[in-house]
Amino acid sequence: ITPKARGTCNGGKRYGKAVTLAHTYASCVEQPGARIFWSLSALHGMTVLGADAGNAFAEAPPPVQPFYMAIDDQFRNWWTESLGNEPIPQGHVLPVKHAMQGHPEAPRLWEKHIVQILEKLGFASTTHEKCIYQKTVAGHKVLFLRQVDDFAVACSDPGISKEIIRQIGAQLQVPLNDLGTLTKFNGLDIVQTRDYTKIHCQSFLTKVLKQHGWEETITQHNPVPIRNDTTYHAQMEGALLPATPEEAQQLQEEHFNYRQAIGEAIYAMTVEGPD
Repeated sequence: ITPKARGTCNGGKRYGKAVTLAHTYASCVEQPGARIFWSLSALHGMTVLGADAGNAFAEAPPPVQPFYMAIDDQFRNWWTESLGNEPIPQGHVLPVKHAMQGHPEAPRLWEKHIVQILEKLGFASTTHEKCIYQKTVAGHKVLFLRQVDDFAVACSDPGISKEIIRQIGAQLQVPLNDLGTLTKFNGLDIVQTRDYTKIHCQSFLTKVLKQHGWEETITQHNPVPIRNDTTYHAQMEGALLPATPEEAQQLQEEHFNYRQAIGEAIYAMTVEGPD
């Protein structure tokens, strides 16, 4: 395994000193739109290939307002020991010449950058889902699904999809990771056959069960209703929150993260459940 490191900036209000002077909104695909993409690809007998950008935000141009980054010891060591450069004096900062993960404007800058590339290749976004694009190549309809820096390309001719992935990668400094025929996308398991396309969450839910230690838990097919007891309800509503970090840590070790577990269940229900 090759060790990797990535420089990021913390632009959050709680810590950061990044000044946001432009828009920060960047569109993400809606789950109904994603299911329409998979439905159309199956309906038209398309094969869906995948790719992802390895260093997406750094591909985009920097914000209009310049920003600088303080230097930590790890970067200093890499700068001198690995690259053989002169040491960076203490107290110096470096100008950032591209968008950077952690900056509030970075997602939007990346979106504008990749959309320009797609439009240059002849793609047009659909009316109601800005992250789904389409065009026709040599009589073959091509559908393109973008979830930030993860791409799914659907076409009845896989060779056309491969060429589109190559053309996009040629516009980037770091080539795209070609994932071939998709078996996973955005947390979903994808099964593509000649007759149908199936999406499910087995890998995601198996990971959730392992994290909570529920692999051997006996499941029930029917939900268990909450006790219809006013005293019990009053105790739950009046339960005290942990007063110290130590108490919170003890509760987490003794029980489990209820909010996280509910969120994980809702995610699986949302991305997989039919309308």
